[in-house]
Parts: sequence; C-alpha cells; structure tokens
Amino acid sequence: MGVIKISSKNNEQIRAVKRLQHKKYRDQTGQFYIEGVRITEEALPIGLIESFFYVPQLLQTSRGRRLVSRAKSLGFPVYECTKSTFAEITDTVTSQG
Repeated sequence: MGVIKISSKNNEQIRAVKRLQHKKYRDQTGQFYIEGVRITEEALPIGLIESFFYVPQLLQTSRGRRLVSRAKSLGFPVYECTKSTFAEITDTVTSQG
C-alpha cells in the first residue's frame, strides 16, 4: 500500500483520530493513538499500530525514513499530512526523539 496524502483538516481519517482524544470514543472503539518517534518505533514490531500519520519533515532524518519505510512495509494505511493538518491530531509540543 502506498502513501495517502492528506491536506484537509476535514478528512475523515483526521476526524476519526481527533475523536480518539475523547475517552468515550476510545472506550467505544477500543482504539487509541500514540505520538512520537520512539514510542512508534516500539509499537510497530508488536502490532499495536493500525494506521500511521506523519509530516514530510520526518523524512529529513535517516531514523524518520526508516520509520516510514517500516510502517509502509507492514501493509496498513500510511498518511502523509501537511503540518497544519497534522497539528489537528497532535498534543505533543516537543519531540521525544
């Protein structure tokens, strides 16, 4: 599966992730979201990830390129978002590395 580009804050995938910010929706769906390179690296090999969202800036580092490549190889949806769209679904202010 290739990368799907998202530039709209009204995209259904973005709206679904935003709903996960509410405990009620997480409880209803049994889903949750994680943020950060390190925790994503740890979650990928154990099958906790169902979809992957990133901004193009992640591809500026070899670590980021490896992470995106690994996510694509696992066959679930991979979404490249604009910065403003990605900001709609993130809480993290500073990177954890």
